[in-house]
Amino acid sequence: MTQPFEPLGLKYNPFEAAGSGPPLSGAEFLFEAWEERLTHVVNLAGLMSGPKAYALIGEYGSGKSYVLQWLADVAFTQRRIKPFVFDNPGVEFYKLANDLLNKIGREEFSKALWEYLRTVSRGYQPDLGISSNPFRSWLQHTKKQKKQDEEVHKLAEAIRADGITDREEIAHRLGMMIVQTVDKPYFEYRDFVAGKNSLVAENEEAPYMAALIRCVMRTQNAEGVAFLIDEFEEISLQNTLTRKQAYEYLSTLKRLMNVTGQENHLWIVVSMTPQAEEITRQLEPAFWSRFIHGGTNMFRIEPLTDEQGYRLIHNRLVKARVAGFEAPNPLYPFPEEFLAFVREDVKSSPRSLVKLCSSLISQGILGGVTPPYTEPFVKALAFDLQASEVVPE
Repeated sequence: MTQPFEPLGLKYNPFEAAGSGPPLSGAEFLFEAWEERLTHVVNLAGLMSGPKAYALIGEYGSGKSYVLQWLADVAFTQRRIKPFVFDNPGVEFYKLANDLLNKIGREEFSKALWEYLRTVSRGYQPDLGISSNPFRSWLQHTKKQKKQDEEVHKLAEAIRADGITDREEIAHRLGMMIVQTVDKPYFEYRDFVAGKNSLVAENEEAPYMAALIRCVMRTQNAEGVAFLIDEFEEISLQNTLTRKQAYEYLSTLKRLMNVTGQENHLWIVVSMTPQAEEITRQLEPAFWSRFIHGGTNMFRIEPLTDEQGYRLIHNRLVKARVAGFEAPNPLYPFPEEFLAFVREDVKSSPRSLVKLCSSLISQGILGGVTPPYTEPFVKALAFDLQASEVVPE
């Protein structure tokens, strides 16, 4: 894997061919201007009560996914806030609950909550016996002795006593979730569509989500929970929304606001394009103004400057550089004046710039091109890249 890149002084190609999302090494690097503003927002919000909802606005390929990953890996983690990144979820609220718990896993979630409750609640001390897997043994024993209803009641009492929820039906359904794991150690989307056989009580979606958040905080020993939503699927597609989709979308945003309003430890960050922002604003201007707090809770990603583009390339090359290799210039195998050869629309977009760099390295190796790459070679591949991204009408 290393050999073809060795003449370039690289262990691997540090640029993804698709140019989307953060690199495998994580999103620990962020431009100072972005990091300073984002850190200020997070620190300020941490001192305030009330809804913590934010909009991250940027064009396609501007770095929204990268910023969300940085928030998850660095900003929130340092504050002991448990982050969950949702990649293009549907607009229905139940899909968020479904995605959330499937990220954890039903058996893992149920076991963690059960372990927590039996540790902190004097009123809940289940009969464990001797086993290398007490939770699984307890599930089997409870089912065999036909004590499931009794255990659900005990768990519900412990859940309410701990303050996870003050609603009897929600506590009952959380207890039911734990006990029924013996037969169904996984979640299905229909579990979260409110109704008779659902884990969610009718018209209790927001309080139920708030209870789930408290469960996560207690079992993970976290100071808060962050939902980082990387564009709602239907909105990101830029299609004309049906009346039902528009209703579901606004309902989901409102419920999230409702949850973060009553659960002060929940953070909501939604990324979207400027076009999606305009769709949201047109659907309900007053609500959107409240969501972004009149513009205070909104972060716009501006196009890359040449300096930022240079640092993006250089930072990735440094991580992939072969130890001891003396590069002729900091951007090698690219020429130091590389960005002067690149069109504005390409170098101002992180995704386009990364795709171009990936293509130059791959095609340079295949074609036996001697680095540093020349202006004609760079411009030819940039032109091919643009042509490949033109969608026929």
